[in-house]
Amino acid sequence: MTLAKRSMDAIAALEEFSREQPQVEIQTIERMIGAMYVREIIIPKGATITGRVYKRTYVDIMLSGDITVTDSNGTYRLEGFNCLEGTSGRKRAGYAHEETRWLTVHDSVDLKTNIPIDDLSFETIPEYLEYSSKCSNESFERFLVDNDLSALTVLGESKYEPYEPIESDYYLDDSLINGTGVFTSKPYRAGEVIGPMVRDDKKTQLGRYVNHSDYPNAIQYQGDMVAVRCIDSGKEITTNYNLSERLLK
Repeated sequence: MTLAKRSMDAIAALEEFSREQPQVEIQTIERMIGAMYVREIIIPKGATITGRVYKRTYVDIMLSGDITVTDSNGTYRLEGFNCLEGTSGRKRAGYAHEETRWLTVHDSVDLKTNIPIDDLSFETIPEYLEYSSKCSNESFERFLVDNDLSALTVLGESKYEPYEPIESDYYLDDSLINGTGVFTSKPYRAGEVIGPMVRDDKKTQLGRYVNHSDYPNAIQYQGDMVAVRCIDSGKEITTNYNLSERLLK
């Protein structure tokens, strides 16, 4: 079992346990500033909290405090001021050693109701995965129509011919988007090279099995797959076939 899977199982168990415990009120301050939705929470000292799973990347700012956080990348402690990249599809849990003030800043394009947090996020990862899979499949269908291609052409030629497996920090697993996908075994930063698409004139796992997404976390650039935003450990690597160089070469 991967670190990411162990961490997510532990957070799910914590949430289940916490539902039966006395609840702590988390003070929340919401603001609309131009095209941004800004959400601030104040976590009391001694409180344990789990977070929402956001649809899109956002700005994640710890204003002050002292908190231990667990997510798919492991467990770490944050103190004072920290400015982070909030990653879509991430579930976190935290324990506040001191009162902690946390701010998130979101693009308001998805806001449709008077409860912005429900438009922007889900309670659970399975809800997020279902949403993400649906959006990616719809986007893939549009890609086929726009480029006058068939799924058989794209998936057949790209997926099922022999490929060159290489040792790497990613692995193949079942994908909710389509068949087999490529998943990370470590986190990647935006701009970091994940690996080559081709080696010894054969496609690698990245060249063969990276699925299409309407909201990709990587793009093909000069023969490599490169992260375009932070990718947590255990997440599927995705690209947008319309934005990448054509995979079928």
